[in-house]
Amino acid sequence: SILTNIAIASGLLGPILMPIFGAFVDHTRYRKEVGAYSAAGLTIVKGIEIFVGPKTWFYIALLQVLSSVLYNIHVTATYAYTSELTRNANQQADYNAFYMTVVYVSTLLFMAEVILVSRFLGTDDVGTARVSQTITALTSAPIFYLAWSSLFREKPALNEVPPGMNLLTCGIRK
Repeated sequence: SILTNIAIASGLLGPILMPIFGAFVDHTRYRKEVGAYSAAGLTIVKGIEIFVGPKTWFYIALLQVLSSVLYNIHVTATYAYTSELTRNANQQADYNAFYMTVVYVSTLLFMAEVILVSRFLGTDDVGTARVSQTITALTSAPIFYLAWSSLFREKPALNEVPPGMNLLTCGIRK
């Protein structure tokens, strides 16, 4: 089916592009920009997805490929910061556990919010998808803006590109 092929494309692009973006995050000073632009791209895609419907579903499904790639790029930039919180492995594990707890609790709260709003409005499946994307776009925009404009800082490259390599070969070899 067409949706299966879209899912496959999304699943393949991530592993293909991640070494390149991972190298870009690790070997350049543009870590903050990668995070900020991927966050902006995600917010824009989620805003466009509000318009899902019978005539637009195919294009929205295609946007899921871009959304998946942007999400993976964003996570790569974010994790580059979290790995520098401490050099103590146990403390880093505690930070990561807390971070994942916040992610899961936020996801549960988001699902509850979507269900409650959708039931209150009496929406069908398409309406529920629109509610979900509206909440996502409206909450992620200010949160991403605050995070990337105020909380994350400019950082120098973590490593130099090894001699005889470039970002592409460095990312793939690593």
